Amino acid sequence: MKFGQAPVQNNDKTHLQAVRKFAETYVNDHPMGFHVNLDVTRIRDLEDLKRQCSKHAIMDVYLWLHLRFPSNFVEPEEVWASKEYLIGEINETIKRKASTLEVRRAKHLCD
Repeated sequence: MKFGQAPVQNNDKTHLQAVRKFAETYVNDHPMGFHVNLDVTRIRDLEDLKRQCSKHAIMDVYLWLHLRFPSNFVEPEEVWASKEYLIGEINETIKRKASTLEVRRAKHLCD
């Protein structure tokens, strides 16, 4: 089944919960909008950055599913806009804090 090939991060609880919800929506043949709270005021530390990268990964899965099941995952434009905004915030944080070792290591979280 195509759904089982989705790019899932098995080590991220939030990501797995979102993918589970996506799967339930698909099984019930319901259209699903995109509802992820970006709540990006300022990314202050590595934990904030990890949370935002997790949201980025969830957006990737939603878009991947939209390509395969467009009648179920119906808001790709909103996801692309949210993803663009989030990438900008992540990049700004990395630029602001590039001198600290913690954020230099964090660049690899979103690869």
